[in-house]
Amino acid sequence: MDLEERFMAALIASERVERWLEAVRTFKRAGAGAGAAPLMRAKHAVRELVAALDSEVYVDEARQAGAVPLLTSLLKHTDDEDLLNDVSDALAACSGLMATSGKTRTFTYGGIPVVLKEGALGDGTGAKVWTSSHTLCREMAAHPDIVAGRRVLEIGSGCGGCGILAAKLGAAEVVLTDYSDAVLRNLRDCMYMNAAGSSAANGAGVAAANGHAAANGSAAAAAAEGEGEEGAAAAAAAAEERRQRLAEAEAWDPEDASECGSDDFDDLLGDALGGSSGSTAEAPGAAGQAAAAAEPSAAPWDVASPPMRVRYYDWQDSFSQLESEERAALLGAPGVPRTAAVAPGASIDTASNDSGAPGLGAEERFDVVIGTDIMYEWQMVLLVPSVIKHRLRPGGRALLCCAVREQVMFDAAVGALAALGLRAGLMQVQPAAADILDIKQEYEGGYVLVAVEKEDKRAQNWHRDDLFAR
Repeated sequence: MDLEERFMAALIASERVERWLEAVRTFKRAGAGAGAAPLMRAKHAVRELVAALDSEVYVDEARQAGAVPLLTSLLKHTDDEDLLNDVSDALAACSGLMATSGKTRTFTYGGIPVVLKEGALGDGTGAKVWTSSHTLCREMAAHPDIVAGRRVLEIGSGCGGCGILAAKLGAAEVVLTDYSDAVLRNLRDCMYMNAAGSSAANGAGVAAANGHAAANGSAAAAAAEGEGEEGAAAAAAAAEERRQRLAEAEAWDPEDASECGSDDFDDLLGDALGGSSGSTAEAPGAAGQAAAAAEPSAAPWDVASPPMRVRYYDWQDSFSQLESEERAALLGAPGVPRTAAVAPGASIDTASNDSGAPGLGAEERFDVVIGTDIMYEWQMVLLVPSVIKHRLRPGGRALLCCAVREQVMFDAAVGALAALGLRAGLMQVQPAAADILDIKQEYEGGYVLVAVEKEDKRAQNWHRDDLFAR
């Protein structure tokens, strides 16, 4: 294409892109109660935009027209899965920001919606939502007291479904953690799609209606229910602040961000979806505030309501925290082969943390540790017990749901927990039929719920009486 042809193509592209983006703006202005017509026009416009973005000319025009901030802010205005998928594809084509190879889906547990965006398996095992994640979510939804009012750490969060649900069930704070770069970025996207003010976050209102979050003093739930003039005023002020932040985001020039993961995009995402770049105000609790103060870039990785943070966490750090006698006991546990010990950083997933996610502070401890499908390599037989030993406060509890791929590996993990003074209770569980993925693989030991507590300082009032029956 010569310069003249490119110029004519750019003129045509400019007109078409502006028309498509205007349809999106109209849908945003109309709001959720505007009916089906604005939504259908927006969906059609974004779909046509995605198809046109195969051309570099259209990519350039979309960037110049402000498509990135507009479409990013649209994530909090709709829970329509088809539109969310197309928006993600458009963002990926425009600049690689928030790129996704997977689909956005809404899962409902006990009436509470959780919106998750999956990536490609090439991004690591954490890019997909697995059967065990659904199973633990259903367990928590049936027994919200597992997490309500407590500080919760999710290890190996992946897409973050369990941790996000815990936040919506009224947890005092949830820290979502993972290890690989692509998974951390996607995890942040999922956190924002479920933050207060997004359509998906209406699940917090559902939780309040069910008595989960409100019963545990959730300020967000109280505001959603309109309890008192102060709550209504605070909610109105927060809504106005979000509108102002979104207006500022509309004026952001995507050409200022030269590549995916730039600081400009972190600022945009934090501002547009409820964060405050460079501020510690979003970090809930004294420990969270201290962490944010030490890391000024943490704000785009935090949301205030429901209180969630995304953090990089290398489990090898917790193994390194053990005393030499504890490491020796762990390596000498029955069934643990010497080959289970690995060099720091070795993993089935590629990790770089180029995402810039803040690290989890070494001193942070939690009331509850949750995790799913975190026992698929021999090294995890050493690392998972180390994590629980390190992160669980005295009297706290860990609840894991695992697919037992190799029974001998799982038995060794139980022995490794005992070697560190951790008491484990096991219960076989049968996932709901709708939650079982179409994977042609039989798991040797099925699915198991694993409850863990410190032997010398046990947890009180487990949600089930039969967890330690065997």
